[in-house]
Amino acid sequence: STLNSTLFPYTTLFRSNFFERERMKKKRFSILVLLLLLSFLTGCFQFGPMDVFDTKNLFQKSSLEKDFFMGKYSSTVDNFFIILDSSSSMGMVYEGKVIKGYSKLRVAKDFVRRMNNILPEMQIKGALQTFGAGISKQAETLYGPVTHSRAGLEQSLNSVKASAEGNSPAGIAIDATSKLLSTVKGRNAVIFISDGERLENNPLMKVQALKEKYGKMTCFYSVWVGNKPKGKAIMKKRAGEMECGFFTVIDDVWLRKDMENFVKRVFLTTTSATAMDSDGDGVYDEVDEC
Repeated sequence: STLNSTLFPYTTLFRSNFFERERMKKKRFSILVLLLLLSFLTGCFQFGPMDVFDTKNLFQKSSLEKDFFMGKYSSTVDNFFIILDSSSSMGMVYEGKVIKGYSKLRVAKDFVRRMNNILPEMQIKGALQTFGAGISKQAETLYGPVTHSRAGLEQSLNSVKASAEGNSPAGIAIDATSKLLSTVKGRNAVIFISDGERLENNPLMKVQALKEKYGKMTCFYSVWVGNKPKGKAIMKKRAGEMECGFFTVIDDVWLRKDMENFVKRVFLTTTSATAMDSDGDGVYDEVDEC
């Protein structure tokens, strides 16, 4: 009994520490479960920020900005029109070569966002057209045509969401863009972004009508963000209908340098040496004395 009375305080202390540790473990576990549940309810397990999208550097100015204002490049386009597929199929997961596990619309919007931030700030008009956002919104102009501003296009882009019930009336959207083209002057770039699936309302015929009406003044660029080879073939054929333009897979403009090359091909041309302003003083080199 003497031994027990001697050990009793230590035994009690051991048991007390043991139960305290267990209680803390259960508390931490409960907090973890709660945080996981909140993350799920707020959508954090859906299409959250993608590290490989390089969002840290997204809003840093591209070297194209400086090169453009130094006179190395000049604009080949006066107006650009983005046609973005927001139909139900764009809400499905994209399974590309590089990008995987995110909705096709999320990847498509990231493409536009990157292009928007790499495009030099110049006197050019822009517009954003969507299609497939539901029966009541077959095609909708969310932005422009107005003088391009990064903030304005970004704000409009944020409102785009894939419809759970929307079909893909691409022909209606291309026809609506054609009408917008008639309100502006100069050279145009139409950038059509889609998975190429179940495109309705004769989009090929509408592209041919664009060619007949605007000819070389309008180039058509198809950007494919899809999983099915048939959709890829359809998108490639759209670009081939116009006298200028090209087809690209969204994975191929994944890296920043690739997006810069895309912007160069669509919007810019190299300025001749005689028209360059290497010191940025507003006077071309050929007549600059300082």
